[in-house]
Amino acid sequence: LFRSASHRFRQGVRIEMVSGKRALACLNIHFEQNSLVAADLSAKPENTFEAVTHVKEENFRLRGEIIRLEKEKYESIAARCQGMTDVLVCVPDLSPVDIRKCADGILNVISGICVLISGDDEQGYRYAAGIRQGDVRALVKEMNSQLNGRGGGNPVFAQGTFKAVLSEAESFFTGKGFTSIII
Repeated sequence: LFRSASHRFRQGVRIEMVSGKRALACLNIHFEQNSLVAADLSAKPENTFEAVTHVKEENFRLRGEIIRLEKEKYESIAARCQGMTDVLVCVPDLSPVDIRKCADGILNVISGICVLISGDDEQGYRYAAGIRQGDVRALVKEMNSQLNGRGGGNPVFAQGTFKAVLSEAESFFTGKGFTSIII
């Protein structure tokens, strides 16, 4: 019986072989693992490959559905900003990647700067700040200074974090003429 793993060794490949009691022990381990997987997937042990394939396909389909729903969510948030100039948008529980995607969607429907934040007063906030034409670096530098933040980027897009409460951030941006949208 050959073990399932082969190892590269110098210029060739080393293959491990077991026989006798070790072969039986190896088969027992594989059988036990396959039985556990089959039970977990509600399948017969001889059908685990098909069951795993089905789970992988379902996972792929569900990931696609999640992406579609996230896109709808970002479009809905962007629709609330349609036609505005400078906006501060607070959306809870977004990952850094989602913050960037959502801010980018908002930039498609406004004519100024979008600052999107996500987080809470206790842990702090992540932000993305962008503009289609112009430079957000001066705003980001001032925001980082005023709101105990850090981060940066290029002239049209920056990301970072700050440790201020939402009311302080809202006050900072509304004082600069931003429209505040809390979701």
